[in-house]
Amino acid sequence: MGININLLAPHGECLLLASTCAARMLVYRKLVEASEARDEPCEIRLCTNKEWVIGSEQFKAQIETVNDRRLSRSEWGGDRKSKDCRAIK
Repeated sequence: MGININLLAPHGECLLLASTCAARMLVYRKLVEASEARDEPCEIRLCTNKEWVIGSEQFKAQIETVNDRRLSRSEWGGDRKSKDCRAIK
């Protein structure tokens, strides 16, 4: 199913997905599809572009305190297009 390249070795976490290469590829594909169904890729792209922190509200507050600056979305102001991450390419 895949190309065997001797210079590359699968990551240990990848090997834990299933016992065969074909089964691992299927499990991995389902994981990616489940992630795409949620807004994770969109959130990651938006937060990266805006230099925001991703995580729980408690984690964000701790990081903002340490850095002494806002690192997450504000509920007011800003670019109206940024509410829809599809506008960010």
